[in-house]
Amino acid sequence: MGADRGRSIVQWAMLAMTSVAALAGAPSWADENSAKLVARGGMVFEKTAGGIGCAACHGHYAMGDIATAPNIRAADETRVKNALAGVGAMRFLAPTLSSEDVRAVQAFLRYLNTLKPKKVVIDETGFIPNTITVGPKERVQLIVKNDSDDACRLVSPEGSIATTPIEAGTVGDVVWLSPAKPGTFKARCNEPANVSLTITVSEAGSGDASK
Repeated sequence: MGADRGRSIVQWAMLAMTSVAALAGAPSWADENSAKLVARGGMVFEKTAGGIGCAACHGHYAMGDIATAPNIRAADETRVKNALAGVGAMRFLAPTLSSEDVRAVQAFLRYLNTLKPKKVVIDETGFIPNTITVGPKERVQLIVKNDSDDACRLVSPEGSIATTPIEAGTVGDVVWLSPAKPGTFKARCNEPANVSLTITVSEAGSGDASK
């Protein structure tokens, strides 16, 4: 996946732990020890087997969006183990993974499944798409692929999205709780900026979670 593999292994671990810690009112498993397990699962998912990782086939954040393997954000430990044992393309991974690694991957997938994913791309013209819809009080994971030549410092003061750096040529994300009341706000790469992402909070909900 080259540059699209996104953050370094250290950045990935920090991201996973920070995201879990930021989930106020999250499920009880999101404590410090579980955050460490999720971080380990994220590293295994991205980098195991000499850097190939689960992400090489299942895509960033397990979305199954690169046409080689399915979305596995809801996969449990049994499904992960069965795939390692029974799917030809994955069998070579099994000897490289400890039982704790497998448990960590499942924890990582479980964490991802608590989030509502939304995907956008940044290029030289701006955000694609340039508008998304989320439901009130949803735990949103905005997945951003930065195809531009410049780093993006994604921020939305009015939407309570803290500044999140996404380097050029990488994929990153920001996790936040959407506002309780319907409305519309802007997210921008850097301030000031001529282009922005319009985020609408609607009682109708977010529709297709992959968009």
